[in-house]
Amino acid sequence: MSEDTFSWKRFGQFLRWDFMHNRRGYGRFVGGLGIGLAIVYALQLFGCLPLVRQASGWEEAQDWYMVHVAQLGSVTSVIIGVLAVVWGVYIPAQLKTKTGSIAFLMVPASRLEKYLGRLLATLAVSLVGGLLATLAADAVHALLSLVLADGHVGSLTWATLRSLCSSIDVAFSASAVGFDDSGELAALGGVEWPSLGAWLSLGYAMVLFIHASYVLGGLLFNRNALLLTTVCHFVLWCVVTPVLLAVCALRMEGGAWGLGAWVWVLAALLVLLALGCHLLAFRLLSRRQVIRHGVVSV
Repeated sequence: MSEDTFSWKRFGQFLRWDFMHNRRGYGRFVGGLGIGLAIVYALQLFGCLPLVRQASGWEEAQDWYMVHVAQLGSVTSVIIGVLAVVWGVYIPAQLKTKTGSIAFLMVPASRLEKYLGRLLATLAVSLVGGLLATLAADAVHALLSLVLADGHVGSLTWATLRSLCSSIDVAFSASAVGFDDSGELAALGGVEWPSLGAWLSLGYAMVLFIHASYVLGGLLFNRNALLLTTVCHFVLWCVVTPVLLAVCALRMEGGAWGLGAWVWVLAALLVLLALGCHLLAFRLLSRRQVIRHGVVSV
């Protein structure tokens, strides 16, 4: 079997093995996150109770309660989104021990199938597991609301899903400068503002790059990979952002490129960097198996 081939059947078998092999760890993740969210929900509910109880009527009390639910839904969506982006750092978690490495190598799947399988597993656990934890914490919040909030109950799970599916960029752009009839953002300060599609592309490209860099960080750093990758990101953005802004300003003053063109160029660059991070991470995963344990991956 070639190490870079791909078979849907083997890929499905690897995903099944990964779930069975790591089900306890996945369960601890969901349980820990659910307990943490339940504590946050309870504390926020206690802070919201004075507003609910001091309302002049049922409708006003319900409005205050739904504001509380919407805020918690937004907070939860941010937590799940961040977890989905950074949890790729745990792709090589099974290679931290000799037993785990041997078990990983014995699975009849190619290197590509194993890499993509672990990539999909970390995303699924962070997203699906995050929603399951939200559902469990939502049940606790509903019980507390029935007892303490005079029967006002709202679905935090639904509020979280709505927040996850909404576009922060759309809301920000619309509130900041508004759209013209063609769907383009209005000019600001004499500068033609980039289109909504450009901003969304840049936002999604940045998410792809950050996720890929955390995957790479998990394979570069043997210990404290999450912390070290985060520190590297902080240093990187502190150095790169001023340089990009200066270059962009100079090019715009010279009339060579507009702001919209720069946004598209940055989006394309981030996508290329994300692909580069995944390629390097894939090579490191394959190489680590050979060097550390003296066996050839299957």
